[in-house]
Order: sequence, then C-alpha cells, then structure tokens
Amino acid sequence: MVVIFGRLNLMVSAPKKLTKTAAFYSSPVFTPDGKTIIALRGSAIDRLRTQQEFGGPSVPMDLVSLSANGGETTLIMPSRGLGKPFFTDDPNRVYLNGYSLTALGRGNGVISVRLDGTDHVSTLL
Repeated sequence: MVVIFGRLNLMVSAPKKLTKTAAFYSSPVFTPDGKTIIALRGSAIDRLRTQQEFGGPSVPMDLVSLSANGGETTLIMPSRGLGKPFFTDDPNRVYLNGYSLTALGRGNGVISVRLDGTDHVSTLL
C-alpha cells in the first residue's frame, strides 16, 4: 500500500494524483495562499513495517513542499522528530512541534523555519 497525495475537486468526484514519488505522507497542510502543500514524507516500506505508532510515526520523516497543482516534491529539511506542521500569520514560515533531542528541536516545543528550511527559530520550549 502506497499513500499518495490526492486533491479532491468538488466538481469532479475523482481525486487527483499530485506526485509520482511513492512514499508515506503525513500531516499535510496548505500554505496560507493555497498554492503549496507542506507535509512530512517518509519511506512507505518502513511505515508498513512499523508495528505501532503511539505518539506519531516512528520512521524517519522529511519536511517537504509540493505545488497544490502537483509536481515534484522539494525537501525543506529532515524533520528529526518534529512534526505537525502549521502556519500562523506569517506565510513565509512553517511551524513544527514535537519532541526531538537533536540540536534542531532541543526537546519539547515549537520551532519555525522559512519555507526553504533556513532560519530556525525556537518559538516555545
């Protein structure tokens, strides 16, 4: 089983395949302008082999972007345990929360990064 992004056109009942990259996608969110999808992407094979996911996916995930019209995915950054991307009033930054012991996450809290993965800011620790 491979999970692929789909977008439902309300005028047509069939979903539209947005990427050819076979992977497990999680926590998709549209950018405030609706033109881009930000999501976590991991190995579909590793995901299927995972016995339990209490607390979220345990497979390594990457934060990626994808045009809402479909196309190639772009790596923003490895998520390193951070997840649940969301936006606030700044459309140029994506926020992530979760638990990470890496220098990037620094434990429980919220960080934000630009959409190109630069300028990491610890917002809440």
